[in-house]
This record gives sequence, C-alpha cells and structure tokens, in this order.
Amino acid sequence: LGRSNFGFDGLRAFLEVFSPKPNVMPKILNLGNNNADVEWYIALSELMQNEHCSLEGLHINDLQLDDDLVSHIVTSLKNNERLTNLDIAIKNTSDSVWDQISQLLCDKTSIAATYASNHTLLKFGESENEPFEVETYLTMNEHPSKLSVA
Repeated sequence: LGRSNFGFDGLRAFLEVFSPKPNVMPKILNLGNNNADVEWYIALSELMQNEHCSLEGLHINDLQLDDDLVSHIVTSLKNNERLTNLDIAIKNTSDSVWDQISQLLCDKTSIAATYASNHTLLKFGESENEPFEVETYLTMNEHPSKLSVA
C-alpha cells in the first residue's frame, strides 16, 4: 500500500476491514509515501495497541514525523508484543524522544518495569543520530529468552 496516496479515510477503511479479525491482517504493512496527518498516526497507534493486531513489520519510512508523532508511536508500542520491525525515518529527533524510545526498550525504573519493557522490537527506524543505548537495547532484544534480556 506504499505510494498509494490514500489519506486518513483510506487508512480508516483499511483498518475497519482488518483490525477486528485476528490472523487476517497482513504480517508486514508498507504505508510509506502516503498522505499522512496526525489523525492518520493516531489510527496507526490504535492499530498497534489492538490485541488482535498481528503486524510484525510496519514500514512508514517516507513520512514526515515530528517529535510529537514519534512520541505517540512509541507510546502505542508499550504493550505490543508482535511488532519486531518498525521502519520509520527519524530526523532531527530531540533527546527527550530518544529517552522515551530507550525507556520503551528498557525501562530501568524497577525490575518489574525492566521485565515488562518491549523486548520484541528489533528495529526502530533509520536515524543518523540513534544513540548507542538504543542500538544496544535493540541488539539485546535479539536474544531468544526474555529472561536473559530483562
């Protein structure tokens, strides 16, 4: 669906067909180069929070993302246990958003929070300024046992 140039209405129609049906949604979804706006990202975030969402890969790499939109996507991934590959282009992202991404991958506020962190995600976009800590957490997520990561 990349470069199909559909906006919010097209995305909402797509999600209405696939979201309520477990195991019907494609495993990989390419939505790059579409007419995205804030509502579009909210709909995507709702999809990633849906317990029936079976997406393992989401490619939205050619879309314009500001700090607020990246932050919204990060928040939606907190309890997602299926998505392993999020392909987004992160440009000029602030340190606070990188901190939020780090905390998503490894929340060090407590042992329970570390264990409950997102240990599924293996790739979080392309960035020229990805902090070493984020890269390290993504590499640790490659371990087959969540216990060894946490």
